[in-house]
Amino acid sequence: MHVALVARPLHLPTAVRAAVLAREDRDLVTAALVTRRPGVRIDRETGVAADDMLRIEERARAGLTVTADWTVRFGDDGPVPWQAELLLLAAARLVTEIGGKRRRGAVAAPCTSGGRT
Repeated sequence: MHVALVARPLHLPTAVRAAVLAREDRDLVTAALVTRRPGVRIDRETGVAADDMLRIEERARAGLTVTADWTVRFGDDGPVPWQAELLLLAAARLVTEIGGKRRRGAVAAPCTSGGRT
């Protein structure tokens, strides 16, 4: 049996995205909604920044709600077996925050399945 996890990137709610896109100053509004921080990959052997590995991390500002859709698909696209759904929901209840760095987590992470939290 083939099992796949399909994850989409985090995004703003549809109404918020539409409101931002409708504005002429959307770059200014976008800058107010997110914060960008530079980061580098650390070379495991040397313990220093690796060459050509600069990245920009983009985070939603505090208080902004973002969502992501994750889907588990089983081979025949039939319904997810109840045992698998139970295991996934139990694991998701243990996740309270996503992120890390030097914080306890970057975001609260409520999980739902078919309308059930």
